Amino acid sequence: METKKCPYCSEEIIKEAKKCKHCGELINEQLRKEKVNEEPKEIIDNKMNKQRFAMLIAAILGALSTFLPWVHISNIRTIYGFDNVGLYTFFLFLVPIVLLLIDDKTKPIRKSILLISIIPTIIAGIIGGQKFLQFNSLTSSMSNNVFTQSLGNSMTIGIGLYIVVVAGFILPLLALKKARI
Repeated sequence: METKKCPYCSEEIIKEAKKCKHCGELINEQLRKEKVNEEPKEIIDNKMNKQRFAMLIAAILGALSTFLPWVHISNIRTIYGFDNVGLYTFFLFLVPIVLLLIDDKTKPIRKSILLISIIPTIIAGIIGGQKFLQFNSLTSSMSNNVFTQSLGNSMTIGIGLYIVVVAGFILPLLALKKARI
């Protein structure tokens, strides 16, 4: 049997070999070209599951909303989520982020992971909804005199609080959409 040296590792291989048994490199140029053409297909096939990706985006937005304004009082102060119970919502949204990233990202989410992911986000959405109710109660009770009435009129809900509530209830809907629990 005739042998030759591998052009990549210089070990002796069979002359007709298509692949080096020592380093694993393809010797045949035609096979090398075909392998190069296949690699982008493998990258495309490794995409994240659509449901997992949508849930991950919702959870990331929910976590980031902690750092956005929750309440704005004109010319006085802006209250951010991390100034109040927003840190709780941050950690509640962190749970699904971690769970969605630790499993095989190309496969659908297991039902146990789905349930563990949606419970904290529903709690975060409830916390955001409770803050909405507190805000509305506070502004409606500020009609006793001109000063408190003008202060109540200058208070608005910030984008962060809206995102917490929306993400808190959208994420479970995305989870249950395909899971059909």
